[in-house]
Amino acid sequence: MSSIEMDEGQERWNFIVNKYGGGLLTHFNPDIITPFCSNEKGDEVEEFFESRVRPSFAMNLKQSIEQARIKARFVQSIKQERQPLQYLLKQLACKG
Repeated sequence: MSSIEMDEGQERWNFIVNKYGGGLLTHFNPDIITPFCSNEKGDEVEEFFESRVRPSFAMNLKQSIEQARIKARFVQSIKQERQPLQYLLKQLACKG
């Protein structure tokens, strides 16, 4: 991340903390993090929260990042299966 992105991230973080406080962040994390489904996004989230994690939502944050990584593995497996499936369908269509 560039220093500009880090500054913007810090500004956003300050806004989030001021708006949601420590307790509500527990519910905020899954809603924001789990829609991501790539390892790169998981890395970005980990990097962003590295110095911002608080005990009140540390476990929730870890679970949310893991969910994003699980989705990334699922997406990758679907992409890998797509080629053989298309080939199989073509073969079956030709036989019919």
